[in-house]
Amino acid sequence: MIISPSAISPYKIPTFQSGGGVPPFSFGNALEFDGVNDFVDITELSLSGQFTISMWINSARFTTNQSPLFGHKTNVVDYFEFRGNSSVRLRNSSGIITFAMPAISTGVWYNYIFTRDSGNNVKTFINNIESSTGSLSNSGTFNIENIGAHIAFATGWFSQGTYDEIAIWDGITATAQNRTDLYNGGNGALASSVIASPTAYWRMNGTSGDSTAIDEQGTYNGTLNNFDTATCWVAH
Repeated sequence: MIISPSAISPYKIPTFQSGGGVPPFSFGNALEFDGVNDFVDITELSLSGQFTISMWINSARFTTNQSPLFGHKTNVVDYFEFRGNSSVRLRNSSGIITFAMPAISTGVWYNYIFTRDSGNNVKTFINNIESSTGSLSNSGTFNIENIGAHIAFATGWFSQGTYDEIAIWDGITATAQNRTDLYNGGNGALASSVIASPTAYWRMNGTSGDSTAIDEQGTYNGTLNNFDTATCWVAH
């Protein structure tokens, strides 16, 4: 089924009511990449079986070829990337899979979810709508060392845009209800409350001067490389 771009609603600003109870979820800040040489370096995170990745991205540019979501420092075959604004590609040693997706706009927040199940079926969802490609088969391990870049090549590939609320669960495939709750009609949700115990969870809530992307659930704190730490942390 081909999805009309109009079917994908952009980020919505949540409406809060006063009174008692649990405070509403807040995106807080986000991390802005300049598209020139910014990247976040983490200890290698290997996804060998089932997995779920959820993240929010507001892209400022889609190049014709590579705009990485995740990449590697030395391994040229492991990456997740946009191919222009109409497809997303995942590659590892088992091969390349490319998902067609409705054209997405720059300057708009979207939620992206990637899953692989126990049968090696990989799916992508944008604002909780499945890619028009459906599921594609890919086995093997995805090895991640960079967020927002793939620097295994001499020149490197770098994305320009703002990333937020990146959560990874190794060994878990999100259910339909999980995906609905993570997207939450565009309002987002605390990922660790939707699916317990993420392997890594970068909320990207740093402030001016911070040079680390804190992993609030695991041990994958990220080091900011080439960012202007006075200006890279922006409101979402």
